[in-house]
Amino acid sequence: MKLQTKVLLSVIYSSILASFSLILGILEIAGFLGFHTNFAPADIMGGFSLIVASTLILYGAKNTAKLLYDGLSFYLVGLSLLIAIGFLNIIIALADLLDYYILCIGENCPGYAAYVRPEIYIFFLALLGLYPFFARWHFRRKTP
Repeated sequence: MKLQTKVLLSVIYSSILASFSLILGILEIAGFLGFHTNFAPADIMGGFSLIVASTLILYGAKNTAKLLYDGLSFYLVGLSLLIAIGFLNIIIALADLLDYYILCIGENCPGYAAYVRPEIYIFFLALLGLYPFFARWHFRRKTP
């Protein structure tokens, strides 16, 4: 498969993922402001960071699909931010799990009821958007 086709598929996939994370970020901020949403937790900073990462992806998607450098930088930074946000949520979930079991040493505690945040799923989905960039790539500068 040609590089341009791989990049185009990645841009389409990541744009769909960015649209989903943009909606999720808006729902998280709305939950923080008092609107009840069953899909997203109430988190203003998490919602803001999802909005920033997804707008970077959407901003750079057009020029990245044309294999131009000026779109690639926004696109890769947006994907990297989505991956970092998801990774931080995985670490937070693991720390919460460890804290629960440390406090239950020697006691008869019920099993841990894990709540998986949607950002953890976005972490694994965003990794797929980086696939075409692991090969050799030939982007070009924008010509006037």
